[in-house]
Amino acid sequence: MSRLTESEDKPEEDPDSLPARGRPKEPLGRWLMLIAISLAIGAVGGIIFQWLHMPLAWMIGAMIFTTVAALSGAPVRGSSRLRSVMVPVLGIMLGSGFSPETLARVHLWIPSIVSMLAFVV
Repeated sequence: MSRLTESEDKPEEDPDSLPARGRPKEPLGRWLMLIAISLAIGAVGGIIFQWLHMPLAWMIGAMIFTTVAALSGAPVRGSSRLRSVMVPVLGIMLGSGFSPETLARVHLWIPSIVSMLAFVV
C-alpha cells in the first residue's frame, strides 16, 4: 500500500472552476487592472461599431468584443455588484432603441423571427 503525500491527498483545484464565494480573492490592484482591460476592450468594440454605424453600437460592440476576448482566453473580469446595477440600465437602453417607427415595421421581422425560432429548436 503506497502512502499519499499531503499534496497528492488533495487534487489541486482550478480557481475558475470554484463558485464565486469559494474562489480566493484576487489582490485589489490585479482586479482593478483586469477591470480596466475589460473596459478598454469594450471601448474599442464600441468605437468600431460606432464607426461602422451599427445600431446600439456602444452596447453591442462592447458585448461582442469582450465576449470574443473572453472566449479567446483574455483575462477579462467584471463585478457582480456592478452587474446588478447595469442589467436595468441595459434594459432601458434596449427599450429606448425602439421607436413607433421601429414597431411599425415589426411585420418585416417575421421571416427573421421564424428563422431564429427554427434554429433554436
